[in-house]
Amino acid sequence: MLWKVKEALPELSEHEAVLNNLKEGLKVEYTEASSRWKEQVEAWEHNPSQPNPYKQSTEKIMLASVHLKLAKEDTSEIE
Repeated sequence: MLWKVKEALPELSEHEAVLNNLKEGLKVEYTEASSRWKEQVEAWEHNPSQPNPYKQSTEKIMLASVHLKLAKEDTSEIE
């Protein structure tokens, strides 16, 4: 077990550095979105009746529905 700890410690430092670089990059590029996300998470943590920020909020688009929509458009163009 000790060898696992000895092996993991250097990797921990490396992973922390990578995570910190990612966080900094996100702050620069997505400051506004990141702030909104943090507010949503904190609101949900304080009051679970608030919308769950971890739940997918976008509609899933299936390939079949895209095909159907395109077929309908083609049909309406032909008529």
